[in-house]
Amino acid sequence: FALIHLRMSLMVIVGATRGFGRCVCLALATASPASDFLLVSKSDLTELVAELSPKLGSEASVFVVNEDLATGCHASISKLKSLTTRYTEVCVVCNAGTAGDLLPLHQQSEEALWREWTLNVQSFVLFIGAALNTFANSRVRVANVSSLLAIQPLAGMGVYCIMKAARDMAIAVFAQEHLNAQFLSYAPGPMETAMVKRIASEMSVAATKASFQSMVTEQKCVDPVLSAGVLCKYLITGNFATGSHVDYFDAHPWR
Repeated sequence: FALIHLRMSLMVIVGATRGFGRCVCLALATASPASDFLLVSKSDLTELVAELSPKLGSEASVFVVNEDLATGCHASISKLKSLTTRYTEVCVVCNAGTAGDLLPLHQQSEEALWREWTLNVQSFVLFIGAALNTFANSRVRVANVSSLLAIQPLAGMGVYCIMKAARDMAIAVFAQEHLNAQFLSYAPGPMETAMVKRIASEMSVAATKASFQSMVTEQKCVDPVLSAGVLCKYLITGNFATGSHVDYFDAHPWR
């Protein structure tokens, strides 16, 4: 099914403030300006709402939730539930995530691992579950912002690899448990975001650090606007196998 560009559509973006999440918000607003938006972020969303609003129709609403998902997602779920029965079509993009401590696995602390698990996996599963329960009578599409590192290991990025792999598997299981919805894990490619710049400057494993530095200095990064456009097209068309992992560099159906 294709998303209908009517007021009965809701776009939910978790991790919306910066980088790729911001680009996804703006791409979806351009593609579906009559939709309402629910934006979830730890950071202030005022600037994004101001940028988003002119792209939307006069009757579209923008709802915001400021919440640190490393401590849970209670406020986000509560807001989601308050919108129940209002929409016939719902699109959820889960972009929130962190790289964690940029250390080899044997140097990770218990506290850090629990923090990363809560943010990257626990809140992710609970929020998607709440969306599916809340909009059980709606047509739902869910996109997990994944990574090549969900399927390919990289020294110094072990925690990130584990969390991304867990999210991909959760999406695959959701796809088997909810046959009336569609689920996608989308790897947007290496983008010159704050996370990539942090890895390039702070990574403890020399070979990985050099690889990321080369990626940034030689301008090999993917433009997040272009990658967001690819994800947006998948979400609007629904032209993907539910539960699948798709990469920006893959051959897409419309190419």
